[in-house]
Formats: sequence, C-alpha cells, structure tokens
Amino acid sequence: MRLTPEGAKALAAGTAAREGVLREVFGAMGAEQLGNLDQLLDALRAGFQGAA
Repeated sequence: MRLTPEGAKALAAGTAAREGVLREVFGAMGAEQLGNLDQLLDALRAGFQGAA
C-alpha cells in the first residue's frame, strides 16, 4: 500500500496540526509535571487493562 501525493499532503497537514495542539496544551508544563502526567497515565492504562 502506498500513499498518494494528496494523501501524503493530508498526512503532513494532520501531523503538523496535531503537533501544534500538543505544544499548546503541554507546552507550559515543565519536565517534572510531564513526568508526573506520564506516570499517572501509565497507572490509568494499567487499571483499564486490568479491568478488561
């Protein structure tokens, strides 16, 4: 399977938009806060997997 040129452009635009949103949402957080968030998300993920 291969991307068409139009698909590649759409993928690049979507990737750029996603990165912009992530920078906007998480950009103000420091490294320690991001580390804490990562740990909390891991705990949530483990909880959901255990419940399944």
